[in-house]
Amino acid sequence: MGCDGSCRGCCCGDPGKNPGTGHDTVSHIGLEGVRKLAGSADVAVTNVVMPGKDAASQVPLSGSITLDVDYTASLEAATGSVSKAVSRHVVVTFDGTNAAALQIGSMSCTLHLDTKSVDSCH
Repeated sequence: MGCDGSCRGCCCGDPGKNPGTGHDTVSHIGLEGVRKLAGSADVAVTNVVMPGKDAASQVPLSGSITLDVDYTASLEAATGSVSKAVSRHVVVTFDGTNAAALQIGSMSCTLHLDTKSVDSCH
């Protein structure tokens, strides 16, 4: 079965073939000073297998999506500056159910695809 571009009934996200990288900077000038958020994110979709288009459930059968983010938040005020760097490695692993495994750094959670909620973090 060939992949028809809709990613139905096939494997999508061959390792290394569809990574994406984004960079962004946002600034806001307020009474307390200039707030800035700047950084980048890398995403990779690996071996995500979707059910056929006529399947009752359209939940991914297997595979994963990985996101690595590196951002710096800063505040520049008349009295000085402060900044904080934030880096996270996030992985969502699909198993054909509505409860995908979500890993954020060393924390494990459940991502409910049907309700778009997260719980059971530890």
